[in-house]
Amino acid sequence: MKTHKLAGSVFALLLTALGASSAVAQTNTAAILFTRVFYEPVTDTFRMELGRVKPSGEDVVRLAPFTYGVENFDPAWSPAGAAVVYTATEPNVGRPAQLYVVNRQGGNLRKITTGPGRHRGASWGPNGIIAFITDDNRPSHYCLGTVRPDGTQQRILFCPPRPTGATDDYMLLSRPQWSPSGNSVYVVADTDEGVDGSRSFSNTYRVNVSTGAVVKIAGRVIPGSIRHLTIAPDGKHGVYEGDPLQVIDFATGTLRPLPTYGFSPLYSRDGRKIAFSRSDDGYLHVYVVHTDGSHLHPIQVNPDPEADYEPFDWSFDGTRVLVTKQKAGEAHVQIIDLRNYTVTRVIHGGAGLGAWFHP
Repeated sequence: MKTHKLAGSVFALLLTALGASSAVAQTNTAAILFTRVFYEPVTDTFRMELGRVKPSGEDVVRLAPFTYGVENFDPAWSPAGAAVVYTATEPNVGRPAQLYVVNRQGGNLRKITTGPGRHRGASWGPNGIIAFITDDNRPSHYCLGTVRPDGTQQRILFCPPRPTGATDDYMLLSRPQWSPSGNSVYVVADTDEGVDGSRSFSNTYRVNVSTGAVVKIAGRVIPGSIRHLTIAPDGKHGVYEGDPLQVIDFATGTLRPLPTYGFSPLYSRDGRKIAFSRSDDGYLHVYVVHTDGSHLHPIQVNPDPEADYEPFDWSFDGTRVLVTKQKAGEAHVQIIDLRNYTVTRVIHGGAGLGAWFHP
């Protein structure tokens, strides 16, 4: 019995040491997910690379098979940064798309969804469940689904109804966003009245992933085309793109304009600042404004005057913004430091939402 107790103590000490080693190792695991397209003119086909890279631009690792005719897109980190979930198209009629999971070294690749439609926009929750969007281009078939990382328990959780008055069957669902508790996800359903673009509809829902209970937390009929809504990290507020940017309080439904117009708004991780793109002389440049409307300013010094820039992520401390630069069909990932406006050129390719993993 004494031997067993001693062995247990040694095992406990070993686990503690391994935990400390893992913590030290995690300090060097910061990485950015990127995609880039390669075109083959002879066969008129392309292939899309999915990889990760350090914020310094070093240590590029390919994460998905590099196959002509296959698109790899919408990557998202697991909470601990040990794995990535992404969408890959299948080269057959209708071009369905399935979700795959791969570890951060590019190994143990596995398909985790099946069935018709395009499964995309995956978001990995803190409870080990992956939420995703699926559609097959039919009315009422734009839905929110969930699946386990091992491919089990795939199910459709919620299909937003078409808004009353909408004449177009098309619906655009946002990438699911997890609540801070990990019990629910938020999803925005946008649609419009048709080709004339006279008005659009934006409905925001909170869906419990265990029970499937749905709460509509915001609904708007907007004059003109769709204005995308970005939800704050705390799930209590959101910001609509357009002229002007508008902050909505989900509890009261009140709207508060910000002193600027803009597109692709993106909250900092503490919810205190918003990065967005604004058109200057026909090209998009990146600005930042505090959520109270103060401190509006561009964050780029001498940007390329013939390139478009779009924000895709923030550093944890809110001092840096991850952007993608687009020029002449080429994409480049960059990091802009708000403290001194220096630019780090990371890699040729494009970044997506939540691409930056911080240990």
